[in-house]
Amino acid sequence: TIVRTLEAGTYYVRVDAFSSGTIQYQLRFSQQSVPSSPPPAEGQTRQTAFDLGNLTTLASPRTFSDTVDRNGNDHDYRRFTLTARRTMRFELRGLSADADLYLESSTGTVLARSTRGSTLSDTIVRTLDAGTYYVRVDAFAPGTIDYRLRLSQESSPQTGGQTRSTAFDLGDLTTLASPRTFSDTVNRNVNYQDYRRFTLTARRTMRFELHGLAADADLFLESPNGRTLARSTRGGTADDTIVRTLDAGTYYVRVAAFGSGTIGYQLRFSQPQAADSANLVAAPSQRLWRDGGDAAPGRNPLANGGSRLRETSGILAT
Repeated sequence: TIVRTLEAGTYYVRVDAFSSGTIQYQLRFSQQSVPSSPPPAEGQTRQTAFDLGNLTTLASPRTFSDTVDRNGNDHDYRRFTLTARRTMRFELRGLSADADLYLESSTGTVLARSTRGSTLSDTIVRTLDAGTYYVRVDAFAPGTIDYRLRLSQESSPQTGGQTRSTAFDLGDLTTLASPRTFSDTVNRNVNYQDYRRFTLTARRTMRFELHGLAADADLFLESPNGRTLARSTRGGTADDTIVRTLDAGTYYVRVAAFGSGTIGYQLRFSQPQAADSANLVAAPSQRLWRDGGDAAPGRNPLANGGSRLRETSGILAT
């Protein structure tokens, strides 16, 4: 998608093939509605943030086109309020260079961030209580950066069970056509872990991504009998990812809290394309593996002084 304000003149739109073979496509031209007067500029500080008002009953997405520049207005703030709990989606796309997306509380605490590189789109999905919040777009690359910011509401999230017996059942994912994403929270002192169950009726390569973290949480893939098949335990708010080829059967994905407080997260299930699956050998890297030691069953092992083991490796598997 490209949205751009153009002066009078002649222009060309070009569609380029990137993949091999014959590629069918649809090309759609339309005009954006023009407001009777230009909208106020979004503020470069929290105090001057452009106020979007109450988005509790947001019926359709709202999109804003603008620019940021590291040498001038290096960030744009927009403020909004909610009078009831809602799951919000924020998308930063149409980038001409690298920019990042942040969601902040009324006091300035960063609740979630998306900082993908280059011109890759950034997305935050978060369930928020009633209150005032800020969305911030930051310039990362030099020069003037075009962007589009889209705000919308997600349907109610499907929460995970806190035990294997109460795991939310995703059903048969053998023919998963498009990714499925779930927004939820874990808390070391309350619901320390979330379980989701799924089945496969044929061998498939599955990708599980834990991102949009407000604090440190970890990702685990388990067999029907509870054995850990793979894990990703990166520190801080770094994303966790597991890619694994699985035989037909039933499996569990577990999200466990490591940081303190309530931790918002997004959990994404997908089936990578063949090209992605063939490229699983990553450059050697260091990761922190966590072991619960002799923690009592059903308790967060890390709260009982679990140890950490640093391992340098490429592919991480069990």
